[in-house]
Amino acid sequence: MSDKQKRQVVKLHKSFLEEIEACKVLERQGQQGFSSLVNIAERLPHVMSEKGTKYGVLDSMDNVRVLLQQRHFESLEKTSTYIAQVIQGFFDRVENMQRAMSTCADVLDQLPVVDQHLFVVELMEWMENVLTMYEREAGRKKGLGQHLEYWNVSDLQARQARWLSSSVHGHIKADYVAMVVDAVTAASST
Repeated sequence: MSDKQKRQVVKLHKSFLEEIEACKVLERQGQQGFSSLVNIAERLPHVMSEKGTKYGVLDSMDNVRVLLQQRHFESLEKTSTYIAQVIQGFFDRVENMQRAMSTCADVLDQLPVVDQHLFVVELMEWMENVLTMYEREAGRKKGLGQHLEYWNVSDLQARQARWLSSSVHGHIKADYVAMVVDAVTAASST
């Protein structure tokens, strides 16, 4: 393996790891989005209620209930749009992982099969497995973000509980992903 090929594989692998980290950030953002959505949806019945609801100092404002309802619905729409953007960002990151994987496979195809290239083959196998996990996870997240019903708080709470890939419903095996990520982090810090 030439130095140029080694550098290319290392660069592609680094790019792949950066996409994994970006997906983790997007997961946290999506979790925050679902948390906001649940909080707003839980308050909505109180705001919609016409039974002697007291708003404290806001009672002196004209049409306070209508304004609060409008504000809550705007927040629901804004938050669900945010969740859709997070999901799209997750898909974009997975596409970037696919491109890095494809380019790395092209480099591997140019190498003769010898023992010294075994590490690259094992790295490619790891990347393929991780990519498959993230592809499946992206599809699962897309399903969680579809057909959100604001009035069904228990459904929103269930979706929030299933959002993270570390949930029992997730497709990403964190210990398998961390196996190489931790090794690369340790190697780069020395």
